[in-house]
Amino acid sequence: MITSVIHGAILSAFCFALRAQSEPTPNVGPDFKYKIEDLSVDLPFSQPVTFAHLEWQRCLAHSHSEPLDIAILGFPYDTSTSYRPGARFGPRGIRAASSREKKGRSYNSPWGVDPFEQGLSIIDCGDIPITPFDAEHAFKQMEQGYRQILYHGTSDALDGWKHPRVLSLGGDHSIVLPILRSLKTVYGPISVIHLDSHLDTWDPYEGYTGIASNQSAITHGTFFWHASREGCISKGTSVHGGLRTKLFSSKDYEIDQDVGFTLIEAQEIDEIGMEGIINKVRATVGDTPTYLSIDIDVLDPSIAPATGTPESGGWTTRELKRFIKGLEGVHLVGADVVEVSPPYDTVAETTSIAAADLLVDILALMVKDKVFGEDVKSSAKDELMCHDSLPADKTKLGFLIRLYFDRIHNLRCLGFIHKPAFMLAFDNGTVLQDYGEPLLYIICALGLSIYCRDNPSQFTDSSGPVPGAVWADKARNMAAADIASPTTSTLMVSIFLDCQMVDSAKTSKTMLLICEYSTRSGDHTTAFILVGCCYRIARLLGLDSAKRYLNSESFIQMQSELRLIWTCYIFDSLIGSGVDRNLNWKDDAPEVPLPCTEADFIAQTRPSTRTFTTLDAMDDLSSGVRFDLKANIICLTRLRTRVLRLIRRTDLPVNVWKPGSPFLHLLQQLEAWYNALPEQLLLSNINVYIHKETHTLGAVCGLHFLYHSAVTDLTRITLPGYDFPLATAFRAAPSVFVRQCQERCRYHADMIVHLVRLGLCVGTQAFDDPHCAMAAFESTKIQIVHTATATPNRPRHRGIAEEHIKSNLQLLGALRSPGTGTNHYLRALLPLFSTFGFQNSAGELRQIPSCTHSDAAEVTGPEEAEYLSKLASFRIATSAVRKKQNARSPGTVEAGLSQHFAFPLEPPVVTSVDGSLSAGQTTLQSDDGSFGGLGESNLSPMAIEDTIEQHIRLAEEMSSYITWEMGDL
Repeated sequence: MITSVIHGAILSAFCFALRAQSEPTPNVGPDFKYKIEDLSVDLPFSQPVTFAHLEWQRCLAHSHSEPLDIAILGFPYDTSTSYRPGARFGPRGIRAASSREKKGRSYNSPWGVDPFEQGLSIIDCGDIPITPFDAEHAFKQMEQGYRQILYHGTSDALDGWKHPRVLSLGGDHSIVLPILRSLKTVYGPISVIHLDSHLDTWDPYEGYTGIASNQSAITHGTFFWHASREGCISKGTSVHGGLRTKLFSSKDYEIDQDVGFTLIEAQEIDEIGMEGIINKVRATVGDTPTYLSIDIDVLDPSIAPATGTPESGGWTTRELKRFIKGLEGVHLVGADVVEVSPPYDTVAETTSIAAADLLVDILALMVKDKVFGEDVKSSAKDELMCHDSLPADKTKLGFLIRLYFDRIHNLRCLGFIHKPAFMLAFDNGTVLQDYGEPLLYIICALGLSIYCRDNPSQFTDSSGPVPGAVWADKARNMAAADIASPTTSTLMVSIFLDCQMVDSAKTSKTMLLICEYSTRSGDHTTAFILVGCCYRIARLLGLDSAKRYLNSESFIQMQSELRLIWTCYIFDSLIGSGVDRNLNWKDDAPEVPLPCTEADFIAQTRPSTRTFTTLDAMDDLSSGVRFDLKANIICLTRLRTRVLRLIRRTDLPVNVWKPGSPFLHLLQQLEAWYNALPEQLLLSNINVYIHKETHTLGAVCGLHFLYHSAVTDLTRITLPGYDFPLATAFRAAPSVFVRQCQERCRYHADMIVHLVRLGLCVGTQAFDDPHCAMAAFESTKIQIVHTATATPNRPRHRGIAEEHIKSNLQLLGALRSPGTGTNHYLRALLPLFSTFGFQNSAGELRQIPSCTHSDAAEVTGPEEAEYLSKLASFRIATSAVRKKQNARSPGTVEAGLSQHFAFPLEPPVVTSVDGSLSAGQTTLQSDDGSFGGLGESNLSPMAIEDTIEQHIRLAEEMSSYITWEMGDL
């Protein structure tokens, strides 16, 4: 035994001597009297400061190629603060406060893991060099830096993560906007857990001062508002925690809800404890990709005073660490700790130490999540798109319901559900008993269709299911089972399904909402059939009888039924498209009162008298009486139906250009209606924001789209190629009259373009009415035909038209929902572009995959199709039926509203002609009164006239392609 010990000691000494000989002795110069030590070790307070003494690498250098799984990245930026600056020093302070953390002493006992012993490449990547002088450029730098890390190569640790995850050190809170923009490119809209004393969802144009530009509107209090508008946030699955700030008004919470957050205020911890808060957060975010953002001011300032906008009454560090531990299993795609401002810290650096400790726990949370894998992007989508059951989580279900009420309920006359009563039933858990399962399914289907349109990047599979289709089918099947015992609830569901394909009140409402869904999703066969069913159900229930409403005891029931019958009338008009054989109501309308205002309906305020306003009362617009939104929609719908029926007639009692002709009388009626609109229904800059706040912007914009469509429907027959029967009456008309009508048509087509541009500025809510797409489509055709046949057709004229067409195409390209396949609007325009020389527009369209093949040329629908467009609902429905007999056929620029946005003031005048002008007299001229400016073209006037004549002949040859009816898809 002793011999063995001696031999071991000798061997150890020998090995030590060999190692000493193999390692060079440091050169310390002469006369060093002490033993030379190894000074390459790292102490807690030594070496250049990195987070937890991690290796520092220049990850942002172009030459950097080391694998990276989790990165520490600093954002030294505080230009967007609103109170105390200093957060630019936050990354440095947090790193310094993390000095006690180091590899080898890093086992996290509460988490049961050592983050640095998991085989992951965890590196401190330093800071992004962010300019403090130019905020706009700074945001570009931050997004580039984050993207470089996000798209960096990872190690082969097989933890299921294909992109590095980043722990960001702020910096003020606005750094999260470029972070979310970057994460959206990988994961789509993501859930956000936001711990903060402030909302950070404030609308910069509501209450804020000093907003002088788009960039200045992005602050550390508004960035989530912008992120939501840009589609970076998954609405309904994001949540605030620790809120306790003062507000501009209670409206701030309404804006926050619209942004997509659930609220948890700081004081709730006293009522439900941290466990209750954790449960609410986990129920909200579910299994979705999630970003964790911690503003250090979520902590009480007695614990963390060094921040830009401290608020008393916050959480403790122990409570916050418990919260983070409660997130175990949540799939974090990134996280941050922001708003640490070391200049305001105590000498003990309590704020920076708290921030560093929180990041250590978040690091443990990240390294324990190893099973998320490639399905991170699709989990939220699959849950909503493919499940046949509604979300079990009440928060998600409520989110879809609120989307319906905010975006669908106010359109046309669809508001036949009393929202307060419905939401009360929802909160009390009695909505199924009170309103029926089919109605709830179709409401959620419509809410989901809006959500998918607002978040297209999250639903990129165009061949996948139509958003809400599974739920809509379920609603339709349940409603069909009750068709023999129809009720008003059945009628409601039918109207909603028209966007896709019946106890009395429940049946009616269900059927109508099915109609709404069917038209939105392209199921025109279902829509066409259900409109007829809805008419019969309404007749069967006696909803078209004025006597029913004279002695009604229930105000809500009476107004709900009035909205139902008027919704039936509007759908009949839209689907019938002016074809008498397809219309249940023709020139007549339901002889029942108009619905009351939405405010009176919500407040259950009965009129002061027992008399009610009828539609016939609106014929006398000179009375000075101003009608509300729904009454004006009904009135305009009747006028447009008269237009679509008139252009199919040839038996007019007088010439179209004579005073008193039906053509001029109808044009004057439309003018009088528009001139009588109340101030609040005009689209001034302030009204746009008012309607946006009251969730009526889609309805009001839809009203204006419908008006300009009605006038173009009436006047387009004066253009070559629009070969409706009434067009023959203009062959003998004085050319000055024809020219006036053509200019009037072009004016309203231009006005549609102005509406499109307005909507592109203020958001997708402006296009909630499905008619917007058809209006933009018809406007585009008129731009082409009018420019080629009714102007000098010089480069200036074509340039204006091409700019207008570009705006319309931007809308038409954006409105196609996932799962709806080819964009028929865009495909149908290709032949017109090519035929009339708009090659630039055609080139842009051919870049869209669904537009590589165009439809056959057709200007006006044939006589046997009632002159309906290929895109009219009836023609699509009949085509679908024929195909099914043989084989089964497969089924958004955010910016502030420009201060210089303005509509053209007055439309061109169309005056009656007494016959003194001959039919051959012409007034073709440009805006300045001449035939065209010098230098614009090498063509002589004779050559230009020849070109116009060629285009006129082309238009006439393509008449069955141009004369497409407004089918309201």
